[in-house]
Amino acid sequence: MLRYTTLKHYEDNTMNQALQNMREVKAALLLRGWPSVAAWAAAHGFLPVTVRSAIYHWWHRTDREPLGGIGRQVMAALRKEMARPEQRRAA
Repeated sequence: MLRYTTLKHYEDNTMNQALQNMREVKAALLLRGWPSVAAWAAAHGFLPVTVRSAIYHWWHRTDREPLGGIGRQVMAALRKEMARPEQRRAA
């Protein structure tokens, strides 16, 4: 049986990893000219909440793809976007 402190530590690490993933994706999208994850989602026909959920659950996974069709589409579109070269806007 897991102790509360061990379980809490695991949950904190999992949440920190998910937040780190979101920060990485936001930064990468910003460098590619998207002001936010929501703007990218709207432009690609996805709900922002669906994109955020896919990032939290699947961004760090390289061993397999999401099981759901929409999650799979979101991750394919995001990975395609990340393969594009960065385009910085003139300030």
